[in-house]
Amino acid sequence: MNHRREHHRQHRHQGQEREEPVPVDWATVVMCLRKNPHAGALPPSRPVRGAVAAVLAEEVVDTSSSVPAAAETEALAPSWTQLAVSPSTPLSCVLYALDHNSYSSLSESGRKEAGRAACTELQTRADRALKGRAWPKAKTNEGIVEVAEKEVSPWSPIGLVALAELYEIQMVVLNETDKKIHYIPEDICTWDPQTPIQYHAHNYRSVYRPPPGFGPASMLAWLAEKEADGWTFQSKEVKGTIEELNALAQEHQLTLPPGKLKKDALIAHISRGLAIATLNRWSQATPE
Repeated sequence: MNHRREHHRQHRHQGQEREEPVPVDWATVVMCLRKNPHAGALPPSRPVRGAVAAVLAEEVVDTSSSVPAAAETEALAPSWTQLAVSPSTPLSCVLYALDHNSYSSLSESGRKEAGRAACTELQTRADRALKGRAWPKAKTNEGIVEVAEKEVSPWSPIGLVALAELYEIQMVVLNETDKKIHYIPEDICTWDPQTPIQYHAHNYRSVYRPPPGFGPASMLAWLAEKEADGWTFQSKEVKGTIEELNALAQEHQLTLPPGKLKKDALIAHISRGLAIATLNRWSQATPE
């Protein structure tokens, strides 16, 4: 498995110039707000120094009457919190999860300005950082615009995966209607438990906040509870001949149902088994 993960990382970043994750450029956001001073305010929630701090200080105004508090409802389990996000786009959810206090302090028009500013910066960074056949320039830029401007399904991958790459995050997307869980990037076997994980609704109208103490080591037990409640979770499909698939199952000591399996069933069992094996390692190795 370690070899598989290392191979994925080498392949993913082959020909790419590795850059630092994209920060939330609140200075750019505030400059957008200067063009529309009634859009909202941005009281910083973390230390900001120098010229950026000065700009922020100039722009802070009272928005208590125009910005309603985020709606908080119990979701998934009594200890999870669901936070409403507007505009309902993947980029809004990411920005909200990265800096809840600052982003929610903006008015609706202010958040739209923030999204446009972030979209422009993401496209610039993508041109420099996302290289290779997996990242055709035109489709990548179109995908970034899509996730910035409208709802997309979890299987519209390029813009969503670009968000994950550029912000260096991992996303769990929950569809409460169909009781399905998707991952971005799709193959959880390549995830890193040290990389931040965000939890989004599939319509990108809300983000989920786990209970205190919930971390990567908690995910296996949490998914088991979800499956017991009728949920299913996505597993990246493995590829190969039946002989190669059986060898893969033996290599990773996966338990398969007795009898001869058809190829589709074998792929499903192995793919799910590899995902569970990854989360099992997290539960054993990652401190809560």
